[in-house]
Amino acid sequence: MEAEGSEDSGRRKPVIIDTDVDTDDQMAIAFMLAQPDIEVLAITVGCDGWSQQWAGVVSVMRLTQYFGQPGIPVAYSPFYNSDTQLNLKEPNGLPDPTLLAGTGNFLSEYVGLPFNIRPPSWMYTGLLLHEKLRKSRRKVDIIALGPLTNLARFLQESPRLFKRKVNRIYFSGGIVVPRSSSPTDKVWPYSAPGTSFTGKPPHTEWNVFSDPIAANSVFSFGKSLVLATSTYTEGMQFYLNDTDFIPASCDSDRAAVLTKMVTTMPIADGEAVDDLRYWDESAVVLFVQMIRNGGRQEAAVCKEWDKKRFSGWQQRLCQWRAIRSPFREWFWTRGRRVLER
Repeated sequence: MEAEGSEDSGRRKPVIIDTDVDTDDQMAIAFMLAQPDIEVLAITVGCDGWSQQWAGVVSVMRLTQYFGQPGIPVAYSPFYNSDTQLNLKEPNGLPDPTLLAGTGNFLSEYVGLPFNIRPPSWMYTGLLLHEKLRKSRRKVDIIALGPLTNLARFLQESPRLFKRKVNRIYFSGGIVVPRSSSPTDKVWPYSAPGTSFTGKPPHTEWNVFSDPIAANSVFSFGKSLVLATSTYTEGMQFYLNDTDFIPASCDSDRAAVLTKMVTTMPIADGEAVDDLRYWDESAVVLFVQMIRNGGRQEAAVCKEWDKKRFSGWQQRLCQWRAIRSPFREWFWTRGRRVLER
């Protein structure tokens, strides 16, 4: 059962996570759940990203169980929202069926996290978002790690509540047109060369073009938006020896879990180590640093920012000079703390 009454985060900063639960999302959510000053109010799971939704919900609940927060409500999206996205009739080819077994079973078969015996939230994503925002005494930051379908649909249902209670949207993604495009190509979102309704333009973002109409809705709404673009996350190379940075003070069980996450991810993903990056993991490290700084551009992992205006409002993009050493330090030690109980 979910508790009734007002949400009271105290001094912890309230966030809601929206995710498509790829393997990088799973490690990113682990990082978020381990932060002592972050309160995850809810986690909503999308239906048009890189995992099967039923497996994604179960995977997220394994994480909430392992990190001692089994009661965090985790919600399904009830259906594709044909009002805001293209995938109902023009599928984007996701999830890739060749990757589903590894993505869906990463935490259970490869890492060995325990099953969470609690049921998912009885509320679907829209109602859960509504209730958590309505009850929160403070504004809530949204961490969006997948296509923006869930958020766009909620905007259509409760725009005034969203405007009043959401503080900032932190989005893992954001490149709409490639930097190689000429100025005449930059008519959002369909004019870039190579655009189709069954994929994405070259050098853009899956989290945008898996549901570009939803992205347009969220981008145009007018809320402050921070984007961790692929030109930032692509600089965060994945290495198997990153396990060397697990501190000696780390609890032995937690260290074993983190080691399995790193060493088995290439197998679960069916990808070469050289092709992997800390995509959503590096995004959430950036987001946590900014949340702790009140949204200011003071983040050790990003030194150069780009400011743009869209529909009259400003968005901030961390997309240059990915600083891997501070990321590594924050993710494995200072972020505190994916590793310590």
